[in-house]
Amino acid sequence: MRVKNMREYIKNLGDVFIILIVGMCPMGLGVIYSALSSGGEYEGIIMSAALLAGAFLCLLVMKRQYGISIGEHSFKPEIKTSVLAVTAALFYELTALLTIYKPILTDSDSGGLSPLEIAEWAAAVIIAPAAEELIFRFSMLSLLFGKSKGRFQKAVSIMMISLLWTVIHLSGSLLRLADIFLVGILLGIIYLKYKNIFYCIFFHAAANFAAGIPETFLINNGYILYISLPLCLAVIWFLIFSKKKTSPENR
Repeated sequence: MRVKNMREYIKNLGDVFIILIVGMCPMGLGVIYSALSSGGEYEGIIMSAALLAGAFLCLLVMKRQYGISIGEHSFKPEIKTSVLAVTAALFYELTALLTIYKPILTDSDSGGLSPLEIAEWAAAVIIAPAAEELIFRFSMLSLLFGKSKGRFQKAVSIMMISLLWTVIHLSGSLLRLADIFLVGILLGIIYLKYKNIFYCIFFHAAANFAAGIPETFLINNGYILYISLPLCLAVIWFLIFSKKKTSPENR
Protein backbone atom coordinates (compact mmCIF):
# COMPACT_ATOMS: atom_id res chain seq x y z
CA MET A 1 0.00 0.00 0.00
CA ARG A 2 2.84 2.39 0.84
CA VAL A 3 4.52 1.67 -2.49
CA LYS A 4 1.28 2.36 -4.33
CA ASN A 5 0.75 5.61 -2.45
CA MET A 6 4.32 6.67 -3.18
CA ARG A 7 3.86 5.98 -6.88
CA GLU A 8 0.69 8.05 -6.90
CA TYR A 9 2.50 10.81 -5.05
CA ILE A 10 5.35 10.79 -7.58
CA LYS A 11 2.79 10.92 -10.40
CA ASN A 12 1.23 13.94 -8.75
CA LEU A 13 4.65 15.58 -8.65
CA GLY A 14 4.58 15.40 -12.45
CA ASP A 15 1.14 17.01 -12.42
CA VAL A 16 2.49 19.76 -10.17
CA PHE A 17 5.21 20.62 -12.69
CA ILE A 18 2.57 20.72 -15.43
CA ILE A 19 0.60 23.20 -13.34
CA LEU A 20 3.78 25.21 -12.82
CA ILE A 21 4.37 25.39 -16.56
CA VAL A 22 0.75 26.37 -17.21
CA GLY A 23 0.87 29.08 -14.55
CA MET A 24 4.19 30.51 -15.69
CA CYS A 25 3.54 30.46 -19.46
CA PRO A 26 1.84 33.90 -19.58
CA MET A 27 4.82 35.33 -17.71
CA GLY A 28 6.94 34.40 -20.72
CA LEU A 29 5.00 36.99 -22.70
CA GLY A 30 5.73 39.50 -19.95
CA VAL A 31 9.44 38.72 -20.16
CA ILE A 32 9.35 39.20 -23.95
CA TYR A 33 7.61 42.54 -23.49
CA SER A 34 10.23 43.65 -20.98
CA ALA A 35 13.03 42.60 -23.30
CA LEU A 36 11.55 44.42 -26.31
CA SER A 37 10.47 47.58 -24.48
CA SER A 38 12.99 50.35 -24.13
CA GLY A 39 12.60 51.27 -20.47
CA GLY A 40 10.30 48.54 -19.19
CA GLU A 41 8.65 51.07 -16.88
CA TYR A 42 5.43 49.07 -16.69
CA GLU A 43 7.21 45.77 -16.15
CA GLY A 44 5.84 45.21 -12.65
CA ILE A 45 2.23 45.74 -13.69
CA ILE A 46 2.62 43.65 -16.86
CA MET A 47 4.15 40.76 -14.94
CA SER A 48 1.39 40.88 -12.32
CA ALA A 49 -1.26 40.76 -15.05
CA ALA A 50 0.54 37.85 -16.74
CA LEU A 51 0.70 36.02 -13.42
CA LEU A 52 -3.04 36.50 -12.93
CA ALA A 53 -3.70 35.10 -16.41
CA GLY A 54 -1.60 32.07 -15.47
CA ALA A 55 -3.66 31.62 -12.31
CA PHE A 56 -6.91 31.52 -14.30
CA LEU A 57 -5.39 28.94 -16.63
CA CYS A 58 -4.45 26.82 -13.59
CA LEU A 59 -8.00 27.04 -12.25
CA LEU A 60 -9.30 25.84 -15.60
CA VAL A 61 -6.89 22.90 -15.70
CA MET A 62 -7.60 21.97 -12.08
CA LYS A 63 -11.33 21.88 -12.74
CA ARG A 64 -11.33 20.07 -16.09
CA GLN A 65 -8.33 17.78 -15.71
CA TYR A 66 -8.36 16.93 -12.00
CA GLY A 67 -11.94 17.73 -10.96
CA ILE A 68 -10.81 20.08 -8.17
CA SER A 69 -12.94 23.20 -7.91
CA ILE A 70 -11.82 26.46 -6.34
CA GLY A 71 -15.23 26.78 -4.71
CA GLU A 72 -14.42 23.94 -2.33
CA HIS A 73 -11.41 25.84 -1.02
CA SER A 74 -12.66 29.43 -1.00
CA PHE A 75 -15.66 29.44 1.32
CA LYS A 76 -16.49 32.62 3.21
CA PRO A 77 -13.60 33.26 5.63
CA GLU A 78 -14.19 34.01 9.29
CA ILE A 79 -13.35 37.56 10.32
CA LYS A 80 -11.38 36.51 13.42
CA THR A 81 -9.09 34.15 11.54
CA SER A 82 -8.68 36.63 8.67
CA VAL A 83 -7.58 39.35 11.10
CA LEU A 84 -5.13 36.92 12.68
CA ALA A 85 -3.67 36.05 9.27
CA VAL A 86 -3.25 39.69 8.28
CA THR A 87 -1.81 40.69 11.65
CA ALA A 88 0.64 37.79 11.66
CA ALA A 89 1.90 38.66 8.18
CA LEU A 90 2.27 42.37 8.96
CA PHE A 91 4.25 41.80 12.12
CA TYR A 92 6.32 39.05 10.56
CA GLU A 93 7.40 41.17 7.59
CA LEU A 94 7.97 44.28 9.69
CA THR A 95 10.14 42.23 12.03
CA ALA A 96 12.15 40.96 9.05
CA LEU A 97 12.57 44.49 7.70
CA LEU A 98 13.73 45.80 11.06
CA THR A 99 16.27 43.01 11.62
CA ILE A 100 17.88 41.36 8.59
CA TYR A 101 16.95 44.16 6.17
CA LYS A 102 17.63 47.21 8.31
CA PRO A 103 21.26 47.68 7.18
CA ILE A 104 20.08 47.61 3.58
CA LEU A 105 17.30 50.09 4.32
CA THR A 106 19.48 52.55 6.22
CA ASP A 107 22.14 52.52 3.50
CA SER A 108 19.63 53.24 0.73
CA ASP A 109 18.60 56.68 -0.43
CA SER A 110 14.82 56.71 -0.64
CA GLY A 111 13.32 59.66 -2.45
CA GLY A 112 9.70 58.65 -2.07
CA LEU A 113 7.48 56.68 -4.38
CA SER A 114 6.46 57.84 -7.84
CA PRO A 115 2.87 57.26 -9.09
CA LEU A 116 4.12 54.34 -11.20
CA GLU A 117 5.86 52.79 -8.20
CA ILE A 118 2.67 53.18 -6.16
CA ALA A 119 0.74 51.40 -8.94
CA GLU A 120 3.29 48.58 -8.97
CA TRP A 121 3.08 48.35 -5.19
CA ALA A 122 -0.71 48.10 -5.43
CA ALA A 123 -0.39 45.34 -8.04
CA ALA A 124 2.04 43.51 -5.75
CA VAL A 125 -0.41 43.76 -2.86
CA ILE A 126 -3.64 42.92 -4.71
CA ILE A 127 -2.94 40.97 -7.91
CA ALA A 128 0.26 39.04 -7.21
CA PRO A 129 -0.83 37.47 -3.89
CA ALA A 130 -4.11 36.19 -5.32
CA ALA A 131 -2.46 34.84 -8.47
CA GLU A 132 0.47 33.17 -6.71
CA GLU A 133 -1.71 31.56 -4.05
CA LEU A 134 -4.07 30.17 -6.69
CA ILE A 135 -1.12 28.67 -8.55
CA PHE A 136 1.13 27.45 -5.76
CA ARG A 137 -1.04 26.79 -2.73
CA PHE A 138 -4.45 25.96 -4.22
CA SER A 139 -3.37 24.17 -7.40
CA MET A 140 -0.07 22.57 -6.46
CA LEU A 141 -0.64 21.79 -2.80
CA SER A 142 -4.16 20.49 -3.44
CA LEU A 143 -2.71 17.93 -5.86
CA LEU A 144 -0.01 16.85 -3.42
CA PHE A 145 -2.17 16.83 -0.30
CA GLY A 146 -4.61 14.52 -2.05
CA LYS A 147 -1.97 11.77 -2.16
CA SER A 148 -0.14 12.65 1.06
CA LYS A 149 -1.06 10.04 3.66
CA GLY A 150 1.25 11.14 6.47
CA ARG A 151 2.61 14.24 8.15
CA PHE A 152 6.05 13.69 6.66
CA GLN A 153 4.76 13.72 3.08
CA LYS A 154 2.68 16.79 3.78
CA ALA A 155 5.67 18.56 5.32
CA VAL A 156 7.80 17.64 2.29
CA SER A 157 5.04 18.90 -0.02
CA ILE A 158 4.88 22.25 1.78
CA MET A 159 8.66 22.70 1.66
CA MET A 160 8.86 21.62 -1.98
CA ILE A 161 6.17 24.07 -3.13
CA SER A 162 7.75 26.81 -1.02
CA LEU A 163 11.06 26.12 -2.77
CA LEU A 164 9.44 26.31 -6.22
CA TRP A 165 7.74 29.55 -5.19
CA THR A 166 11.09 30.93 -4.05
CA VAL A 167 12.72 30.02 -7.37
CA ILE A 168 10.46 32.41 -9.31
CA HIS A 169 11.78 35.24 -7.11
CA LEU A 170 15.44 34.57 -7.87
CA SER A 171 16.08 38.22 -8.75
CA GLY A 172 16.11 39.08 -5.05
CA SER A 173 18.99 38.92 -2.56
CA LEU A 174 19.81 35.78 -0.58
CA LEU A 175 18.25 37.30 2.54
CA ARG A 176 15.06 38.07 0.64
CA LEU A 177 14.97 34.54 -0.82
CA ALA A 178 15.31 33.04 2.66
CA ASP A 179 12.47 35.26 3.82
CA ILE A 180 10.28 34.19 0.87
CA PHE A 181 11.01 30.51 1.54
CA LEU A 182 9.95 30.84 5.19
CA VAL A 183 6.80 32.76 4.25
CA GLY A 184 5.99 30.00 1.74
CA ILE A 185 6.22 27.41 4.52
CA LEU A 186 3.88 29.47 6.72
CA LEU A 187 1.42 29.79 3.82
CA GLY A 188 1.55 26.04 3.25
CA ILE A 189 0.82 25.37 6.93
CA ILE A 190 -2.11 27.79 6.86
CA TYR A 191 -3.54 26.13 3.74
CA LEU A 192 -3.09 22.66 5.20
CA LYS A 193 -4.88 23.68 8.39
CA TYR A 194 -7.80 25.68 7.00
CA LYS A 195 -8.17 24.44 3.39
CA ASN A 196 -9.25 27.99 2.56
CA ILE A 197 -7.23 29.90 -0.02
CA PHE A 198 -8.56 33.24 1.26
CA TYR A 199 -6.44 33.03 4.41
CA CYS A 200 -3.33 32.45 2.30
CA ILE A 201 -4.17 35.41 0.07
CA PHE A 202 -4.76 37.66 3.08
CA PHE A 203 -1.45 36.61 4.69
CA HIS A 204 0.46 36.99 1.42
CA ALA A 205 -1.07 40.39 0.63
CA ALA A 206 -0.31 41.74 4.10
CA ALA A 207 3.31 40.54 3.87
CA ASN A 208 3.72 42.19 0.46
CA PHE A 209 2.15 45.38 1.81
CA ALA A 210 4.61 45.53 4.70
CA ALA A 211 7.56 44.72 2.42
CA GLY A 212 6.61 47.63 0.15
CA ILE A 213 6.23 50.25 2.87
CA PRO A 214 8.37 53.29 1.96
CA GLU A 215 11.78 52.90 3.54
CA THR A 216 11.64 56.26 5.31
CA PHE A 217 8.92 54.88 7.60
CA LEU A 218 11.24 52.19 8.94
CA ILE A 219 14.62 53.88 9.25
CA ASN A 220 15.54 54.89 12.83
CA ASN A 221 12.46 53.15 14.22
CA GLY A 222 14.16 50.07 15.59
CA TYR A 223 12.14 50.25 18.81
CA ILE A 224 9.20 48.80 16.87
CA LEU A 225 11.13 45.51 16.84
CA TYR A 226 10.52 44.99 20.56
CA ILE A 227 6.78 45.16 19.91
CA SER A 228 6.57 43.39 16.56
CA LEU A 229 8.72 40.34 17.30
CA PRO A 230 6.77 38.89 20.28
CA LEU A 231 3.43 39.82 18.73
CA CYS A 232 4.49 38.21 15.44
CA LEU A 233 5.36 34.94 17.16
CA ALA A 234 2.21 34.98 19.31
CA VAL A 235 -0.17 35.68 16.44
CA ILE A 236 1.40 33.05 14.18
CA TRP A 237 1.18 30.54 17.06
CA PHE A 238 -2.53 31.26 17.55
CA LEU A 239 -3.16 31.15 13.80
CA ILE A 240 -1.54 27.75 13.37
CA PHE A 241 -2.67 26.06 16.58
CA SER A 242 -6.11 27.58 17.08
CA LYS A 243 -9.25 25.49 16.57
CA LYS A 244 -9.39 24.12 13.05
CA LYS A 245 -11.96 25.70 10.74
CA THR A 246 -13.48 23.66 7.96
CA SER A 247 -15.77 24.42 5.06
CA PRO A 248 -19.53 24.49 5.77
CA GLU A 249 -19.94 21.27 3.76
CA ASN A 250 -17.61 19.36 6.10
CA ARG A 251 -19.07 20.61 9.37
